[in-house]
Amino acid sequence: MPKDTLVKIDNALFEVTGFLGELAADFTPLKDSKYRECYEQISTLQIELVKSVRTLQSKLEHHNATFESKISNKCKFHVSWVGYCNQDTNNNDFCEEHSPLKCSGCGAKATKDCEATLGPMTCGKPLCNNCNHKNH
Repeated sequence: MPKDTLVKIDNALFEVTGFLGELAADFTPLKDSKYRECYEQISTLQIELVKSVRTLQSKLEHHNATFESKISNKCKFHVSWVGYCNQDTNNNDFCEEHSPLKCSGCGAKATKDCEATLGPMTCGKPLCNNCNHKNH
């Protein structure tokens, strides 16, 4: 699950929790009226919803931490027509193989290889995010 989706879900859960608090305050006057039974049912529902929201938040936080740890130690070099390298990086952005690569167009740090096709093959020269096949 992408990180931005997790953030959206977490924000929505936070808003629901706040709304439940406001709702509880609105229903307090019912506590001592002939609608006491309704108030108690609403209160029970609110407690269950808050428990559910807290459980979901806990699961999301755990999932987000797991997701972050999985992607933070993987090589972010993009191999043409394959995807990210994803080799272990020892807490760097790039693995041993891709760490020393410089862009063949401008000399900056290479983040991908050139995906321009040359017959059945790809060019494959290392490139930064700003350069393309025409630059080298």
